[in-house]
Amino acid sequence: MNVLLTNQNLIIITDENKKEIRRIHEMDDEERLRDGVAALGEWCDKQHHFVEKNIHEIILEKHLILCKGSVEDAKMRLDKVFTTRGMMADLVLKRTPEEMKRISRIFEYTPLPKLNPKDQTRVTILQLLTENADDINVIQLCRYVIMVMEYCNTSDYSIGARYVYDLRNINLSFLAKLNPTILKKALVLFANVYGIKIKGFHIINAPSFVDKVVFLFKTVLSQKLAERIYVHSSYEDLHKHVSREVLPSDYGGEERPLAELHAQWVEELSSPSLAEYCIASDRFITEESKRINASPYNEEHLGILGNFRQLNVD
Repeated sequence: MNVLLTNQNLIIITDENKKEIRRIHEMDDEERLRDGVAALGEWCDKQHHFVEKNIHEIILEKHLILCKGSVEDAKMRLDKVFTTRGMMADLVLKRTPEEMKRISRIFEYTPLPKLNPKDQTRVTILQLLTENADDINVIQLCRYVIMVMEYCNTSDYSIGARYVYDLRNINLSFLAKLNPTILKKALVLFANVYGIKIKGFHIINAPSFVDKVVFLFKTVLSQKLAERIYVHSSYEDLHKHVSREVLPSDYGGEERPLAELHAQWVEELSSPSLAEYCIASDRFITEESKRINASPYNEEHLGILGNFRQLNVD
């Protein structure tokens, strides 16, 4: 898949960022990185079950860095991504710019342009734009989140993620729609397949029933991740974890307002280049009938992922 989404105004990565993140992942040797990417590309060419074998070098490099230079681990990660996407067709295939634009009218999932200087994480703000629970389809929201996440996965260079949940518009009717099973599967996709290292969940503008929100989180998170849930009583408290430098001005930060940042994402996700990417990304799957060796995944993961096939988009 040689189509990349690389609007540099949405995801800002400096040379210093790249250098530091490569160092953290023990991949600051240019020759080693170059040789690893070449070996990974040659391996992809030989995978009969990969529908698309021509993978962009940037994607290969990202997987190799996440695996700290282990070509064998990167092969397993790529195979897992291809396999999982094929099994989750309802969530990741046949997307269109029109669909993304429609969902963006009721939901913001906005990665902030600059990396958080406190820990080199990418911070994303999530917020409902409607208080009417009837407007919400959780599967469609997941498709939108995955689309933006994949965009970042081909463009970003961060070592982890922080998610800021602005709950000002949430109500109990919407909370009732958040099926823990769907949330658990989404977490498997984000953390286990795409390799997103979640450093924190930050809740702001919390409602009176925030304890129910936290309880729902804890039903789907590991104990380690559950300990990374923070409920902030003020933006100043949030600033202890996320620098003002990267936050929008309406969150006490120095960046442009969130609505402006979101509008920029909507414009990109409605563009002809997004349509081209969606078509190309539909080939980023496996054709299991052509697989020579058995899939290395255990029954637990295949069971979780297989259940996705029964989820339909209304």
